[in-house]
Amino acid sequence: ISSDKDNSFISCFRLREEPLLALRRTCRLMLCAGEGPGSMRWSGANSWMTVVEREESGSAEKIMEERKALKGICKLPEPPTTSAWNQVSFPGLQHRMGIDFFHFSENYSRCPVGNNRSQMPVYLKSIELFNNRGLFLSWEAAAELRGVVDYLNEWNRLILYSDRKLKSAGGTKDLQLSPRLDNLEPRLWDSFRVLSTVDRRELCTLLLHRCDENQPSMTDTLERIEESIISLHLESSGENEDSFLTDAERMICSIGIVCQQVLLHRFEYISVIDIQSLVKRPWLRHLHFESVLAYIVWDCIDLLEKRKYHKLASQMLETILFGSTDVTSTSICGDHQKDLRNFVQLLLSRRVRGKAFVRLLIDKKHCIQQKNKDMKKRGKKSQTKPHPVDSFTTSNLPDIASTGALPFSFIRKLSRRIKLSLTQALANLCSLEVLELGIRLESQEVDKSRRKKDWEPIIDSSIANSISHETRTGSGKRCAYVSSEDNGDNLEHTRSLNVEELAIEEYASGRLPVEASGDSHLNDICVQHIGGWKGWHGEGVHVRALYRILCTNVLLGCRFDDENVGDLARCEELTTFLHAYQTAPLDLHVAHGVLKGEKLSTVTIRSFYERRRKCLDQFLSNVQAMSPQDVSDLVYDSILGRMNAVKATGKRMINNQLLCRDLKETRTLSMLAAGFGGKLISTMIRTLTYDYRHYGAGLPDLLLVRAFTEEESLKVPLDLSKWVGEVFHEHLMNNASILIDRDEEFIGGSIHEKQKLSPGIEKQQKTQDSIINIPERLMLSYENKSVDVQCLFVEVKSANDKLDERQEDWLNVLDRFGHARICKFNNAPKKKKK
Repeated sequence: ISSDKDNSFISCFRLREEPLLALRRTCRLMLCAGEGPGSMRWSGANSWMTVVEREESGSAEKIMEERKALKGICKLPEPPTTSAWNQVSFPGLQHRMGIDFFHFSENYSRCPVGNNRSQMPVYLKSIELFNNRGLFLSWEAAAELRGVVDYLNEWNRLILYSDRKLKSAGGTKDLQLSPRLDNLEPRLWDSFRVLSTVDRRELCTLLLHRCDENQPSMTDTLERIEESIISLHLESSGENEDSFLTDAERMICSIGIVCQQVLLHRFEYISVIDIQSLVKRPWLRHLHFESVLAYIVWDCIDLLEKRKYHKLASQMLETILFGSTDVTSTSICGDHQKDLRNFVQLLLSRRVRGKAFVRLLIDKKHCIQQKNKDMKKRGKKSQTKPHPVDSFTTSNLPDIASTGALPFSFIRKLSRRIKLSLTQALANLCSLEVLELGIRLESQEVDKSRRKKDWEPIIDSSIANSISHETRTGSGKRCAYVSSEDNGDNLEHTRSLNVEELAIEEYASGRLPVEASGDSHLNDICVQHIGGWKGWHGEGVHVRALYRILCTNVLLGCRFDDENVGDLARCEELTTFLHAYQTAPLDLHVAHGVLKGEKLSTVTIRSFYERRRKCLDQFLSNVQAMSPQDVSDLVYDSILGRMNAVKATGKRMINNQLLCRDLKETRTLSMLAAGFGGKLISTMIRTLTYDYRHYGAGLPDLLLVRAFTEEESLKVPLDLSKWVGEVFHEHLMNNASILIDRDEEFIGGSIHEKQKLSPGIEKQQKTQDSIINIPERLMLSYENKSVDVQCLFVEVKSANDKLDERQEDWLNVLDRFGHARICKFNNAPKKKKK
């Protein structure tokens, strides 16, 4: 626009490539930094996107070929291109347009950095996200690679799915890929195809040369990469061919090998400064390129195991767990120096580390079995007792338990693998998680040898034979059941139920739980009345909602609570909230644990739980002492405070969808809080605070509720639609007393490993609600009679389903101050033929 009014004109112009590239790089860094370590994968339109425009050779022809080959089956994903930037939802723009409200804007503080670096306070010099420019460039290269691997995994998954569909329709069982799909290949640019030695060398250089210009030669690393590639051909069934089905699988494996060797090279020459950068601020692991590469390596393991490359998978797992492929059986982190082993422990979340450790044991077992077969062929004897894998597991249990390097559910799994009870496996050991969360190891029952058994949840058993499902065939289908409710003579409207719906029907009708003498839990909850339960199949969604509502100000938005730390506190605050539009503090997904220090000392991880311990203990102490009415009022006041805060920002915030859902269910959430009670709520909050990433899932399938009025020492069932209203109105319920559920609730990321746009989110985008007035406060009285609310958590299992160890831990925690159990449906015994 000209400054001269007489010659003024308006011009529309397009930025040149470099300014646009710089803008995209800045936006990607801002988006990735704000999403935190709970979001480490590319979903097609989130932060882990490419910023460089690249031309695909023959892309139009490839698209037409894909559509022709997959017509009527599925649609392959789009490769990571800059066109995805048109679909990005920038949080700042969402806030200014009144589409979303960010409650933690006030927690963000701008870094007071001036032009003169020498005059900056000392603590401000330690808040830099990257220690040097080279590390930032390496992170950018890893971010580009992250999107490529996610695209290849999704492309390969859909191709194999299409192959199964075609073979099922044709009635063939050929192990090779269908000829119709054989010519398809991923639409990637040459620099990331990594199927040639030159491409792998370029990728390795791109990741390593940037992080440290003074590092030693990469000749040995490049040679090890090619040796690993050659070993794939040697381990395959053919002489010159590997066992992979598609080029996408070959690319994924090649990228995994490059990332593994880059990590080994990096671990060998990493500086103490770079190690301490992650140890002091573990909530910034998503901005360390080593962590991004470790997750990429982890995503390759499943493919390698399916193609029976167990030795390579074992080496990769040892790299991301211990920092070396030469692992001794004396320590979970091997015999490396203490600083490096602490650095490696923080690269992955605790849950991923637990999964990786279990997979390592399985792969090691496969390798030993293959070795024993080879020795048997040569006429040599193999060692069978004690099994090397069991010895490896036993020797690592002390470090696992004392440091909390793996979740306790995996300790439970490991003890079962070595056929020991928990008390035997943890004899003379101190489990950090057991002490903090009060997980019980033993039950009061004894076995045949008069030893106390491991704690087990209460089980309600019922008989129900599943029926064949007409719309789904093959593996992975869910069991379907016939409803037991009386539909009169209208048999045409008798519908099939899934196992969770059948369980709610059983509890609503009173057929479950079955009375059992001596069961204090059972007698306590249904001594006078049976049935009448209503509930949700939400898998803990209401527990997570109450956690968010009650802890937003007290814990999530809490400032650093160590008063005597000073500069360290200010430094950590500035890096926990990197911008004003975060949905959660970055350290929420950092689990509690300890690191090995000098000699026998330990250093507590700067986790979400540890940094807020003082304010957490004080808050939970107050909640435990609350009456049911006080807990109900606490939920109401928390929602009311958030509503007032949102309304204070102006009318443009009336479409805040999260708050709208809370307002519509204020009385329901208040009732659930009263039914849980202060002790159970404080226990659930402590568990989620300890490791939100791990314990955010695994809660029981069903949450059931009912209420009674007390009349002259008698309890009379209360109609929840008249007392509470909201979701309990009859037109919002189906025949099985299943209530309409909330959308998925998870803070700071996705509850699933792979982040995709869920149907619930899509529905939320289509139907926008405006903020309504908060309903009346729920009082625990009805018609001048006091009300008693009862809640029941139920984990539902069909005949062939098994209880997961994390689910078992949640049942253990919930059963301390609440009511939690398993509902097991067994098949009816077959009648013997006469």
